[in-house]
Amino acid sequence: MAAASEPSIKDVSRAAGVSTSTVSHVLNRTRFVSDEVRGRVERAILQLNYRHNGLARSLRTRQSYAIGLIIPDVSNGVIGAVDYTVTLKGPRYEQIFPEEAAKIDAAKVERGRQLYMQSCASCHGSRNTQTGKWENGQFTGQVVPIEQIKTDPERVYFRYNESLPDALYAFFPDGHPLRPKREDIRPGPAGTTRGYINSPIESVFARAPYLHNGAVMTLAELINLKPRRTVFYRGANLYDPIDVGLATPLQPETAIYYRFDTSMRGNSNQGHDYPWAFHGPGWNPAALEDLLEFLKTMW
Repeated sequence: MAAASEPSIKDVSRAAGVSTSTVSHVLNRTRFVSDEVRGRVERAILQLNYRHNGLARSLRTRQSYAIGLIIPDVSNGVIGAVDYTVTLKGPRYEQIFPEEAAKIDAAKVERGRQLYMQSCASCHGSRNTQTGKWENGQFTGQVVPIEQIKTDPERVYFRYNESLPDALYAFFPDGHPLRPKREDIRPGPAGTTRGYINSPIESVFARAPYLHNGAVMTLAELINLKPRRTVFYRGANLYDPIDVGLATPLQPETAIYYRFDTSMRGNSNQGHDYPWAFHGPGWNPAALEDLLEFLKTMW
């Protein structure tokens, strides 16, 4: 039995009741097409499982990806969402918790700011109080080796670590708007270090839970002011504005919470012991209270 031929642009035009040139304009966004007509074309593309240009080539090499991503409106929507997210400004602590913010001690904030600049800013950057812009530190954007930061290693030592970048790059055909640059994907030309990237932390209070695997619930625990919980519950957590992060119930409703055990593989809450390890050399709880006060004000 002969294999069915791949649907063509003519098949799409017939199914949608439009000309082939209209289908081309929808695919390539080369001319205005009404929402009603565009919808008919896109539905026909999905119904026929039509692959446009690069997608057809990828099928011949036994590579495939989500059909919806070949539709320009879908791709452009994803790109627009990424652009919006990158430029989106986080909330301020005082906007969300005005009563708690009114209690913030300015002297503690200043002392905490100094500790942050000494211990954290080189990796995560800081807000320029004159321009209002976030400025990267010396090591912002660099990968910290897992041996140095000592957080959970599972996500950088998993079995597909070395093959995934090439698979991701090959996932999208040439010219696709979502195709990443190979040199931007690690491991590869950008580096092969196994570890985690130092990222900016604007509005850090709103980023809970913390660490790359969500194994630390509050900033008080992350900076080692308080001991990190080994078991807690995730789900419909309330916010804790004092310890700055997520509160966890002692007797959770199983329908809306799940148990997070940091002793399980991939769930470790260890590492990132900055400025000091809990009760380790130099540990200064008063200074850490100042740091926590400052982090509340960071935006």
